[in-house]
Amino acid sequence: MNYTTKREGDIVKLVVTVGADEWKKEIEQAYEATKGKYKVEGFRPGKAPQKVLENTYGAGIFIEEALQRAWPKYYMEVLNKEKSIEPIDYPTIDFTFNKDGGISIMADIDVLPSFEIKAYKGISVKGEKINVDKKQIDEQLEQMQSKRSRAVAAAKDAKIQNGNIAIINFEGFVDGVAFAGGKAENYNLEIGSKSFIDTFEEQLVGLQVGDKKDINVSFPKEYHAKELAGKPSMFKVEIKNILVKEVPTLDDTFAKDSSEFNTLAELKADIKATLEADAKVRQEAENQSRVIEAIVKDVKLTPPTKMVERQEQYLMQDLEQRLAYQGANITMYSQIIGKSVEEIKADLSKQAVQTVKTRLVLDKILDLEKIDVTKAEIDAEIEKIAKSKGTTTKEFLKGINEKQLGYIENNLLFDKLSKFLVENNKITD
Repeated sequence: MNYTTKREGDIVKLVVTVGADEWKKEIEQAYEATKGKYKVEGFRPGKAPQKVLENTYGAGIFIEEALQRAWPKYYMEVLNKEKSIEPIDYPTIDFTFNKDGGISIMADIDVLPSFEIKAYKGISVKGEKINVDKKQIDEQLEQMQSKRSRAVAAAKDAKIQNGNIAIINFEGFVDGVAFAGGKAENYNLEIGSKSFIDTFEEQLVGLQVGDKKDINVSFPKEYHAKELAGKPSMFKVEIKNILVKEVPTLDDTFAKDSSEFNTLAELKADIKATLEADAKVRQEAENQSRVIEAIVKDVKLTPPTKMVERQEQYLMQDLEQRLAYQGANITMYSQIIGKSVEEIKADLSKQAVQTVKTRLVLDKILDLEKIDVTKAEIDAEIEKIAKSKGTTTKEFLKGINEKQLGYIENNLLFDKLSKFLVENNKITD
C-alpha cells in the first residue's frame, strides 16, 4: 500500500493505492468472510468456489466487503504515520480501479483548522471584583427568618398590607366572558410577591375580610396563553381571610434555634465568611472566563462546519431534555421567553460557533505549553469525588464509565489551563 496526501484548506485529500496482488488478497479475504451467505445450485452453503460466486452474482460481488474490511486498516496506518493529520470526522471515500488490477481509494478528510494565536500570555484583562457587604448578610438573615416564620390570622378589622397573605376567591373575565383557568377558591396570595399580573396585588391593599372588588388589569403582551396576551381583563375578587407573618426576632435566641451558634454575632460572622468564600470562587471563575474570552477574541479562526453542527445538535438535545424534565417542550419555551423556535436555534448556533472556537484555541494552548494531567492527579481527583459522595473509590469507579472518566480528566485539564492563563496574564481592578 502506498499513499499521498495534499492539504487544501481544512481538508486533506488522501489517495491510498493498493497493488494488484494486495487487492487480490483483500478480495479473497472478503470471499472467505461472506461466502456462507450465498446460495448456488449444486453447492452446499459456503462451499461454492470464489469464481463460481463471481460468475453467478457478478464480478464485483466482493468489492464492497473488501473495502469495508481494508479501508479502516489503511486509514489508521496513514494516521499513525502522519501525526499532523487531525481528523474531525470520518472521511468520505471513493475508489477507482487501476490498469494493473489494483485499486486507488480517495478520501476527503475534514481536519482541524490551521491557525495562530497572537498572544495568550502577558495580556491585560479587567477583572471582576465581588464584594460582600452588610446588605447581603442581612438578606441571608431575612431568608432564615422567613423560613422560621409562621402565618397567623390577622385581627378581624385588619386591612390587607404588603407582605400579608390574602386568601381569596376570584374569577377572571375577558370581554365579559369567563376564561379557562381564571377561577379559584381559597387561593393563598402573598401581597407583593408579584405572582399575579399587572397591579392585581396592589389593588387588594386596604381591603378587609368580606370585601368584594372588581380588579381591572391587563395581561402581558408576551403572555404564554396567546388568546389572553395583551388583553384587558376584569377579576371578581372576594377576600375570605387575611394572614400575617410572625417573624422571629433577630437575637441570640434566634441564632441558637436556627444554627449551631450561640450568639447572633457568631451567626453573622459565619454568614459573612461563607459569602466571602462563595464570592472568591465566583470571582476566580469570572476572571478565568474574561482571560479566555480576551485570548479567543483576537484569534482569526472559522470553526469547521461539522464541529459546529455537532455542537448545535448537542445544545439543542440538552435544551430539549431539560425542558422535558420540567414537563415542557421547545414550543412552550419559545412562548415563555418571547422568541420563535427559529430565533432560539439561531442563538444556539452562535453559541455553538463560540464554544467550538474556544475549545480549539484552548486545545492549541494545551499543546503549545505541554499541559497535561498525570495518573496520580486523576486518581486523587477520583478519590476526592468519591469521598464527597460518601463512598469508596472502588465503589465509585464501579458506577461510572469511560466517558465519565474522560469528563473528570478534561475538567482537571481545564482547571490546570485556566490557572496557568490567570497566572500568566495581568488582571487589573
